[in-house]
Amino acid sequence: MKLLSFTIILNFVNAAPFLQKVQQCFPKGSRTEDGLVRMCTSCVVTTDLGVNYWPRYFTEITCHGPDTACLNFHRDPHEVSPPPIMPSHGKCTESIIHMTFFRYENVTTVGASNTRKGQWNTYTQDIRGGCVCGFDKRSRILHNFFYNSQLHPSS
Repeated sequence: MKLLSFTIILNFVNAAPFLQKVQQCFPKGSRTEDGLVRMCTSCVVTTDLGVNYWPRYFTEITCHGPDTACLNFHRDPHEVSPPPIMPSHGKCTESIIHMTFFRYENVTTVGASNTRKGQWNTYTQDIRGGCVCGFDKRSRILHNFFYNSQLHPSS
């Protein structure tokens, strides 16, 4: 299934509008090239921050759709959320990578040729690097797979 869409989003962390194009989506339950089953729906997205940013374009992997439940025990895998008597043991969340990017600031137009003058400053851009299924800390399944010392590492 190939979805193509354009979305204008206001990025509240960096207070900059940007354009995103969905390149390809992988539905929950589909198989990877290695034969593993995807626990969450994810999409490959190209983000365009605009001319005042470097890099201007980058690729992200995002969680997609209303179904954020994973590790749930019910019969219909296409249900958006499991029935209350069959709670989900996990949730799909986006893993974030913090990268240093450049933003062109204090831009002024100078002279008859309308030359733009400004200054490149660094800032931290959140990059969504994948959609992962994480256990709910209250899950009984979680405690069956890990020792307590692995769940609560000592400082």
